[in-house]
Amino acid sequence: MPIKASGKGDKSLPAKVVFSRSLEYFYKLAKEEISKGCGSWHDDEVKWVLTVPAIWGDRARQFMKEAAFEAGMAGPLNPDGFEIALEPEGAALACRDKLMHVWRNFGQPPVLRYAVVDCGGGTIDITVHDLEMSSSNVKEVHRASGGAWGGSYVDQNIKKLVQRILGDKVSRKLTDDDWLRFTRQSIEKAKQSIVDDTDQVFFDVPNEMHMAISECGSTLEEAAKSVSGVKARRGRLSLDVKLVEDCFKESLDNISQHVHELVRVVTGIRCILVVGGFAESPFLIKRMESDFSTCASW
Repeated sequence: MPIKASGKGDKSLPAKVVFSRSLEYFYKLAKEEISKGCGSWHDDEVKWVLTVPAIWGDRARQFMKEAAFEAGMAGPLNPDGFEIALEPEGAALACRDKLMHVWRNFGQPPVLRYAVVDCGGGTIDITVHDLEMSSSNVKEVHRASGGAWGGSYVDQNIKKLVQRILGDKVSRKLTDDDWLRFTRQSIEKAKQSIVDDTDQVFFDVPNEMHMAISECGSTLEEAAKSVSGVKARRGRLSLDVKLVEDCFKESLDNISQHVHELVRVVTGIRCILVVGGFAESPFLIKRMESDFSTCASW
């Protein structure tokens, strides 16, 4: 399965090469960090756990396992030194001790049923577990489910909004690399700036975008006038927070609908944990609190 290298013309590499080299890089960094804290150690003393989205099938998980083997994370000499784990399962275990402490303080029943909504950049993975207080054992009671409604889904909607502001002519002048940099730098920075009382969201406009606007005989100020609620301020785009919140709506609707269905099918859920990078969004937290505060504890 070839994968095209962005910005490198029509050159391509097998996907497994791309993934294995990426894992090899992080594997090297991890070993360096372990050595800083532990001194000398041997590979057979460590078990490497690679987490993947819960909605991935067996074929995708096997692909990642083979890529990890090629990266040197495990092999014939240490076949038990590597394991694939699901991201929400990792989150469920990470939250176990805190849940036990809080739940015991409330004098609640000996088994807690809780859902983990793992909100990442690409996917939303949802699982339901039972936590047995006496043994601290965690048991999965509903298979992992979810969809591709994560932060990247929101990024695409924001990108479409900015393209509408700039117009087709300017947007077509910008390359895929230009839009990728805008997403990673401007969009991510803008999303992280949003708090509960935000009324304006600012997006940095990179040089290549300014140049494309100028080459089309326009200015950022003129482009900003094309959409209500948008202004140009000191070389940046200023958007009313409602415009940005609308870019989250489709993703939040999908998440809410899926969790509602899960709560209907799986009875007894007493707690919903929202984790992952996307979980830092105040829009997501507000929606989850609004939709599920009456059917689960937080």
